Amino acid sequence: MPQRALRELRQAREHRDAELRQLVAKALGRGARTQDIADALKISRSTFWRRYRDELRRDDQPSPRSQDPSSNRVVTESRRTSRTP
Repeated sequence: MPQRALRELRQAREHRDAELRQLVAKALGRGARTQDIADALKISRSTFWRRYRDELRRDDQPSPRSQDPSSNRVVTESRRTSRTP
């Protein structure tokens, strides 16, 4: 049955992806450069950042998606006011 084979392939892919994430996190924890890891995976650096952004984020940093957008406006406003003579 093709459905069974597809299910098994999906499960194998999920397992492989989980192992890759663990290895990426381990390499980052040991100080590896993102470019070196991306090269080893044969992907671009931008693809690496997109796929492994959770591993790149430190535990003490909030997710960029969870930041309050009003805080970004305050920074923008302070930059504008600091540039005016």
